[in-house]
Amino acid sequence: MKKTIEEKISQYFSSFSLNLPEKYAENKLYLYADYIEMVALFFNSSPVSVGEILSRFTDEGIFPERKSNQKQEEQNQKNEDWVRKMFKIAEERSLIFGHDYPFHFKQEKLKLKENLSERNKLYIFLLLASDLSTFSDFQHELTSEFEKISYEALKGFLPRNSVLKQFGKNSDYSGNAISKIRSLAADLGLGPDEINNYEINSISDRNTQEKGLDIIGWIPFNDNCMNVMIILGQCACGKKWSDKYHETRRYEEYLQFYKLRPCHSIFTSYALINQAERKFYPSGDIVRDTLVFERKRILSLVDENLIDQLESRFLIDRCIEFEEDIV
Repeated sequence: MKKTIEEKISQYFSSFSLNLPEKYAENKLYLYADYIEMVALFFNSSPVSVGEILSRFTDEGIFPERKSNQKQEEQNQKNEDWVRKMFKIAEERSLIFGHDYPFHFKQEKLKLKENLSERNKLYIFLLLASDLSTFSDFQHELTSEFEKISYEALKGFLPRNSVLKQFGKNSDYSGNAISKIRSLAADLGLGPDEINNYEINSISDRNTQEKGLDIIGWIPFNDNCMNVMIILGQCACGKKWSDKYHETRRYEEYLQFYKLRPCHSIFTSYALINQAERKFYPSGDIVRDTLVFERKRILSLVDENLIDQLESRFLIDRCIEFEEDIV
């Protein structure tokens, strides 16, 4: 018998312990900043400090082994300066997200707010969805509902007369991937000459979901001309989100868009805004000609009442209630 999400949550937290699932590249500070927020989420009775994270990272073997020609004091200072950079990102987030940020940041300490708003809880959802390694038991719920949130974000971004369709786990289309793509082409007003049958027929007829596309939106005119602005969206949770940039581009092989290439976009649950540079963390990982919807942009585009539609709200509430010792 399939377990309810409440049963899965109860079982999961009966033996839960927060650990860094993997050692990230040293420059992936935004990932480590997420981890610090996770620690603050589960250590909710008091603020999390630089010293406490240093202790935790030491226990988890994050720091490199000391070279023989280095003094231990120099290595310790280097480690501390590195962790302070993560806290600096958390401070930036407190300013970027404002009231939507579910943590208080003060004097290099991070603490979960006592009275969380619905938008604070949506932020926590995006934080959890960014750590599928830790929450692998809830991967289906988190990824499926992240697609819903991304759909609502695209809806909030586009004009009211836009047409939006879900094409991933929550597809508005039925049948196998081939029939879904043909149905989408019909909705876009594309005729037989605009469909590349060779490429589409190369998809297995057993494939029920062409994973290159999760959501799509376009802005129609009332003149029945196929020359319209189209946004193709890929939703990506998990650490390898940047590997999915090119997936929507397959649809330029399947369909011939009239005189205007579609806008390719990626929706990711990570917080990537680098406010000082007015760019992304890490800018080098962002593919050119891609419109990025990350944590800040998504949160600013959706209604706070969306949290009530998520089954994951039970997981969010349990995370807020749960408290773990930091050592």
